[in-house]
Amino acid sequence: EILSRPTLLAADLNDAAQTASALREAMGVVGPADGVGGARDQADEHTVFVCEALMIYLDDAAATRLVRLCRDAAAESGGASFCFADRLPGVPGGDRLPAERLFSDAGFELEEWLPKPGLARHMGAADRPELAR
Repeated sequence: EILSRPTLLAADLNDAAQTASALREAMGVVGPADGVGGARDQADEHTVFVCEALMIYLDDAAATRLVRLCRDAAAESGGASFCFADRLPGVPGGDRLPAERLFSDAGFELEEWLPKPGLARHMGAADRPELAR
């Protein structure tokens, strides 16, 4: 299968509707915001979301919502991972438990956790290996 070139999808990530729309478009869903329309078959695909120094610039509610919207965008996929080097919302310092809760609430399981000093102080990966169709 030939992959398309990367495409810039402009969205204000503090705006839930714009974020959801951009994620649906990136995942290949065709149709309006209500989700009506066709999508390419993603059942055998594992979707990987990469978030690097992005949530730093979002308010906490929008950053939390972004993780959930990624889960929703990959709902038809065979699995999903969320890899990050960022500042997670509601996670003070290097505490793992609030990070586990953030991802668990969004249906992911925190697999790797590597806190470090600095603004983008949380690094790791969360996985959602089997998504219900």
